[in-house]
Amino acid sequence: MREELAEGMIKILQPFKNHPYTVTSDNGKEFALHQMISESLGIKFYFAHPYKS
Repeated sequence: MREELAEGMIKILQPFKNHPYTVTSDNGKEFALHQMISESLGIKFYFAHPYKS
């Protein structure tokens, strides 16, 4: 599942590679390959802090 999510995010965001500068996600295990996403798209990947707005 982790590889599928990472590959899917890369595929979806690839055409817009020059537009998003960051991605913020929750702390779920599905984002374990966040470094792969970040490196492939050249963007920074952040995680939300629980219970913070």
